[in-house]
Amino acid sequence: MYELQKLTNEIEETTSRKVKLLGTTCAGKPAVFLYLNDWLVHTYFLDELYHEINTLSFIINALAFGKNPVEF
Repeated sequence: MYELQKLTNEIEETTSRKVKLLGTTCAGKPAVFLYLNDWLVHTYFLDELYHEINTLSFIINALAFGKNPVEF
């Protein structure tokens, strides 16, 4: 969970957007809702969450710090 918090903090600092993760169950499996600025972005099952958040972090960093940076 520490790594997830670290990634969400990095996304918040880079984009100035609020990241919120809410947990629930879906078909008996743990699931997490990912919100950016109180907008539901995606629903992840817990076993795929770290990989997906890590991918999102790489994309944000590439857009923010690449050759032609994108302002968030």
